[in-house]
Amino acid sequence: MRDIGGVIESACTFLLNYARTKDGFYPQQVGIEEKPVTPTTAVAILALYKTKKLAEHDYNTYIHMLLNLKDRTEKSFCVNEGLSSWATAKALITLLSVDPNVVCNEDILALIKLQNEDGGWGYRPGYISRPFYTYFATKALILYLNANDLKRGNIKTEMIEAVEKSLEKANKFLQKIQLNDVWPRETGDKRPCPVATVMALGSLKLIQQYFKSEVRNADIFETSYLFIQKLTKVKEWDRYGFGESGVAFYVQPAPVDVIPVILKIYGKCEIALYLVRWLIKNCKEYTKNIKEP
Repeated sequence: MRDIGGVIESACTFLLNYARTKDGFYPQQVGIEEKPVTPTTAVAILALYKTKKLAEHDYNTYIHMLLNLKDRTEKSFCVNEGLSSWATAKALITLLSVDPNVVCNEDILALIKLQNEDGGWGYRPGYISRPFYTYFATKALILYLNANDLKRGNIKTEMIEAVEKSLEKANKFLQKIQLNDVWPRETGDKRPCPVATVMALGSLKLIQQYFKSEVRNADIFETSYLFIQKLTKVKEWDRYGFGESGVAFYVQPAPVDVIPVILKIYGKCEIALYLVRWLIKNCKEYTKNIKEP
């Protein structure tokens, strides 16, 4: 893992100097698309924030850039001109991580509004619920509650109740679609999916920590790990829902989404180390072909 520092530096240089469009946003793929994409922009800003690559005043510019992508009527964020639960959750996670003060109650209620009746979230409102998208929505709601924990006197009781009710619905959704110790990719599917399992466990962990409660089956984290471990090959993960087109690095869900959740639950385990090594290898293959403008 000696290369990880160099990879981080290269990635940050790429984000700061080569990845942005002329308007300063981040597209889905550099050199192919110029249209700004909310999730890509949100992830890029969060990466630069986590690695402390920007001065404080620069963050304000980046935050306002992200806020400008919000739909002014619906208070949600879009992908390809359509409201997206996933884009909204990703944007809120970045905003709450970098500057919680820019997130208002309307933004959180907009995310709750995108929740499906079964308690999960899909890619867009009304799309089939998946543990993958549900994780990001859950994380955004938990971040909101934690960010305001010390000043709860300023939050209306009904707002707290609305968020907690949404989290409880998400918890019931995950329990309902659970297949023994694993989870399927989406509602109605009966095939176990390692990505969905990781993200479902991540959601349950967040909800458990917030409510200070116990997961219904305390052994589930260990037994699920054994299942995930069997499929610790990217090609296997892809076949079970790691990617949509067979190229797991470029599409969602991607290793960059799954690895932090695995680390949060299991620490530096065999699965996380394998995927990090794979990600570093693919980062090198991708960035070496990028030409300076």
